[in-house]
Amino acid sequence: MTVDSTNATTFLSEAEPRSLEKKEVYRLEDLEGIEGVLDQARTRVKRLDLSSSKLTTIPEWVLQLENLEYLNVSNNHFDAEEVKKVFDMKHVKVLVARNCNLKTEDLKGLDKNNLLTKLDLSANSLHVLLDQVAQIDSLRQLYLADNNLEGLPVFFNNFRSLDELDLSHNALDEDAFKYMKDIQIRQLDLSYNKIKIIPDYFAKTVLKQNLKVFNTDYNPVKEFPKSRKVASVGGGFHWEKLNTGLLTAITAACGFFVWKTITPQGSH
Repeated sequence: MTVDSTNATTFLSEAEPRSLEKKEVYRLEDLEGIEGVLDQARTRVKRLDLSSSKLTTIPEWVLQLENLEYLNVSNNHFDAEEVKKVFDMKHVKVLVARNCNLKTEDLKGLDKNNLLTKLDLSANSLHVLLDQVAQIDSLRQLYLADNNLEGLPVFFNNFRSLDELDLSHNALDEDAFKYMKDIQIRQLDLSYNKIKIIPDYFAKTVLKQNLKVFNTDYNPVKEFPKSRKVASVGGGFHWEKLNTGLLTAITAACGFFVWKTITPQGSH
């Protein structure tokens, strides 16, 4: 029997009994043909990958997996009600929902999950963001690439727990920096946007933080912070400053900008 969105909730009771095989990550087909699988899966399944399963609804038994920590529903198309079911799973720590046709309004209720540490909403249609996203205090990694974002709301400065933020492949310009100047972050990806200016106030702020990777590849950067020395190197630019034992180097080829923090030899 082939499992699809119409029979995924009923196939469990139609099969011959056998034990649920132990796996690191389960897929929908792994649960096919197991009588009474729900009783076993309820406590055993911690990581479930439903990506590219041609689902339009979330199987009801998935919502009963009380120990589920990782859920991948990418490359399925759900309506708002089905998305809400996923957001109501308050025990999930990692949620990957790439290319699920999600809209901005679908994010309502996302803040109910206080355990979520990683959220990947890349390749959707989130032209703007709701306040609910910034209200997830536990969030450490947020991926919003390829969403056609044109700007960031003021609430973005409320993100104090983020370690990694991916805003690549959007339509952001330098105004986005206004709403990120107070965040404490280690990795920031702004590649493939429309940024022309790296503001001086942003450079002063981030250089005081623990930023390890700042990527603005494939942006038409023309203006660099006035407080830092910029020199032409090989047709591009090189920007560096020795600060508290770390050499912060910024290079740009043909106007495209990359910033990496490098630890000199002998430093730890």
